[in-house]
Parts: sequence; C-alpha cells; structure tokens
Amino acid sequence: MNAAELPRIVAGYAMEPKPCDVCRKPIARGVPEYEVGFSTFTFRLDADCYALWTEEMVRSSAQSKSA
Repeated sequence: MNAAELPRIVAGYAMEPKPCDVCRKPIARGVPEYEVGFSTFTFRLDADCYALWTEEMVRSSAQSKSA
C-alpha cells in the first residue's frame, strides 16, 4: 500500500457475528459493517469505528493539502 492508494470500501449488513478489527467489539448479525480494502490488507469496521476512521482520513487529507 502506498500513501496515495484509495481503498475499496464495501458497506453492508453483517451476515455473521464477527469482531470489529479496531475496537474488537462484536458486530452483530444484521448490523451495518464496513470492509475497507487496500492492495495488501483488508479490515472490517463497525459503524462507530468507520465514522472515526473516515473523519481521520478527511482531517489528514486536509492537513496534507495545506502543508
């Protein structure tokens, strides 16, 4: 993965209970989940962690552009 790589993001509803790869809380069946994939790795997020991740990506991008 390079710094400019855009991730593949798939949003859907969990088909089976699995933990969020960030907070490790279970993502219950039928609850929104987000799969974020890069060329070398993929991670699964619950809605709260996905919101934080996207906020950080926007903030980081804005800082890069102003530097």
